[in-house]
Amino acid sequence: MFIVYNFIYFFLLPFIVVKDILFRAQDLRFKLKRLGFNFDECSEEHIWLHGVSLGEVRALVPIARRLSEKRLNILFSSTTDTGINEIKNSFKGEKIEIIPFPYDIGPIYKKIIKTFRVKKIILFESEFWPNMLFQKLNSIKIISLNTKLSEKTIKTLEFFHKTSKELLQNIDSFHVQSKEVYEFLTLKGCENVSIIGNIKLYAENYTLQKDRLDFVGRKIHLFKKPILVVASTHAGEEEFVLKALVERNDFNIVIVPRHPERFKQVQRTLQRNKISTDFFTDLSEEVNSVVIFNKVGYLKELYSFSALAIVAGSIVFKKGHNFIEPVFCGSPVITGEFLKNYSELKKQFCDTKIIETFSNKEMLRTLVEKYSSPKKRNERLKMQKKALQNLPGSYSGLIRSILDV
Repeated sequence: MFIVYNFIYFFLLPFIVVKDILFRAQDLRFKLKRLGFNFDECSEEHIWLHGVSLGEVRALVPIARRLSEKRLNILFSSTTDTGINEIKNSFKGEKIEIIPFPYDIGPIYKKIIKTFRVKKIILFESEFWPNMLFQKLNSIKIISLNTKLSEKTIKTLEFFHKTSKELLQNIDSFHVQSKEVYEFLTLKGCENVSIIGNIKLYAENYTLQKDRLDFVGRKIHLFKKPILVVASTHAGEEEFVLKALVERNDFNIVIVPRHPERFKQVQRTLQRNKISTDFFTDLSEEVNSVVIFNKVGYLKELYSFSALAIVAGSIVFKKGHNFIEPVFCGSPVITGEFLKNYSELKKQFCDTKIIETFSNKEMLRTLVEKYSSPKKRNERLKMQKKALQNLPGSYSGLIRSILDV
């Protein structure tokens, strides 16, 4: 399996590199760090944290901050531009090393580890990079944090049983989301496996940033109706929601596409459907259109002004996104019922009707009509906030576990 993986990966690598150089937003000098260039030698030891994209980075920021407060040096990486920008915005003026996550090539990992004198590597969720793990140095400790395994990933690991067992056993410590993942890893012979729940749902992740809150707040007076936020939409989901709500006029609707590269595409799609649109940053007078929220990293602050939130990625995309976030920020929420990536939370919140779901336009229309009542919205928000108090876990215990590895 490992040989086949490397054959395919190195065949595709030139195309991946060219794509990154042409289309990634960072400057060329920064992009070349993925290939192991442009590093300055460091004299201090570092702990390396990696989160793929925005959501993962946000969950790791409190960990990076707490480790930094203990006078530990942090190397922080992400794969995406949104993740890199979030790290930069979260640590402005602070001493922290930021790099793009490298290509899965052994010598590049070794160079980074040597340059930054890395002693621990913290990987988030299901980041199991073969060349990193199979060429691991004995002096390095690798921690898998918030570990989750989809059904597809488990089937793949089972199919390549021997190789996957060796791969996973190179990780020194697992902090997993669920009992199912715990049982799978222990059967693979992995040690130091503990269940911590989903770190993304720790309350500490939902502190609002004043500068972002002020930015959003400066536009809010232009909305004369309660704000309905339709968040994390994928292709086809904007049309689904707006067609369901075509006859309702109770809210000002704000659409938040999941991927920023879709901002203009969503605008064109809505205009083809004869729906008037404006970008949030362009607003200068009373809102009478569907607004496309075109700021990345400001969703929490937008939720704080929302009367009702619909979390998408659970309608056409069918995997779901974090439908707890609006509640932490002060907005009642509903979501589509297709929540493949959030099965545990679905059982706890959706199957119990604490958070209501929909599978078709009529169900969505009925729910939005129900929550056009301020009284109903307030009652539901109180119920949802109360349920959040039962979520386990905190960063304090997690930091102790990381330092003990």
